Amino acid sequence: MELFEDPPPTLATRRLFLRKLEVEDADAMYAYLCDPRLTEFVSWEPHVSIEQTVLYLMTVESAYRDPGLLEWGVTTRRGGRLIGTCGFTRVDRDHARAELGYTIGRRFWGRGYATEAAEAVMRWGFESLEINRIEAQCAVGNAASERVLRKLGMAFEARLAERVSIRGRFCDVEMFARLRGADGRAG
Repeated sequence: MELFEDPPPTLATRRLFLRKLEVEDADAMYAYLCDPRLTEFVSWEPHVSIEQTVLYLMTVESAYRDPGLLEWGVTTRRGGRLIGTCGFTRVDRDHARAELGYTIGRRFWGRGYATEAAEAVMRWGFESLEINRIEAQCAVGNAASERVLRKLGMAFEARLAERVSIRGRFCDVEMFARLRGADGRAG
């Protein structure tokens, strides 16, 4: 059984489409990835050039054939504007486990887009990939991301000391997870 379709299926929510990312998305993606506030709680630096974003998109495009990563572009239904990404940053096929990740441009924060996109990705992972466990981690102090994870029905499991390095400083993260069927149904 193939883990992913190539290209991945488009997922639809009430306000969003999640679709395959393409190199042509570079300008829209660079517009939010260059924002230092966006990267305050993540291990990667803001993008400093459109070329860096193009290289990233080329990596994502080639990763669609790799069963360890799957990332969708998050676009608005109205206008089709790329506002972020959401997907699985790691997939462990042997253990039916995946790690959820998302990035939404700062102009679109506070509107529930991250939760809506992540909910669609989780549902697809539980139902189509038959993932048993979806995990996510957020740096301690990232209250917005923690709220998203809790809204998704993910349970806090642990605080992991100095798990990630952000700007050369080791930071604690909180691990959250949700199990397939934990509420009596898939996802």
